[in-house]
Amino acid sequence: MSLIVETGAGIASAEVYSTLAEFRAYRPRGGLALPAGLSDPLTEAALVRGTAFVEGAYAHRWPGVRETETQGLAWPRVDAWDDDSYPLELVPAGVKNACMEAALIEANTVGALSLALERGGMVIHEKVGNLETGYANNAPASTVYPIIKQCLSGIVRGGGGVRLSR
Repeated sequence: MSLIVETGAGIASAEVYSTLAEFRAYRPRGGLALPAGLSDPLTEAALVRGTAFVEGAYAHRWPGVRETETQGLAWPRVDAWDDDSYPLELVPAGVKNACMEAALIEANTVGALSLALERGGMVIHEKVGNLETGYANNAPASTVYPIIKQCLSGIVRGGGGVRLSR
């Protein structure tokens, strides 16, 4: 598998924001590490799944609009500004970091991000005897992995709130 990396050029077939080398060199913020000896194909697959998760969970909350209709991923964007009113670069570091954190989750537990989306994210009760677990309905998956949300702070927009400025 050869990764197709978005460089900021609006590549139609792009599937990730980071190269394999960037991902392997990444210093995790969320406490997980890349499993020792994980093969390149499995590492690349985790990076693709992590990027797909971040895109699916957060792209609708990013500022601005996609630069081109045909680009494969949500970045680069036009008219994208952070919370401090600075223009966001072609692919913001926070987006790359969030995707790599999500990929670390996937590298450590294949399918963890899909399960978080499927079940709604938050356990609201759990019973060990006779194995009973309940999940909150419509809970955003971002609550399960706050490190991803932290990487995107300053970039993502709130869920329906109004921002006022002078």
